[in-house]
Amino acid sequence: MRVPRTFGDQGPDLEPFTTSYPEYGKGGQQQFIYDKGDIKFIKVDLLEDE
Repeated sequence: MRVPRTFGDQGPDLEPFTTSYPEYGKGGQQQFIYDKGDIKFIKVDLLEDE
């Protein structure tokens, strides 16, 4: 698991919370990249958009 970089993982800075594309929303959501296999969830709750 790792924190992506800005601008589609191509920028110079780490971006643990979304900020690079404000035209798609206010951002502020936590993000990470995991590419070592599947992640299995026990429960998923879908939240409404603000």
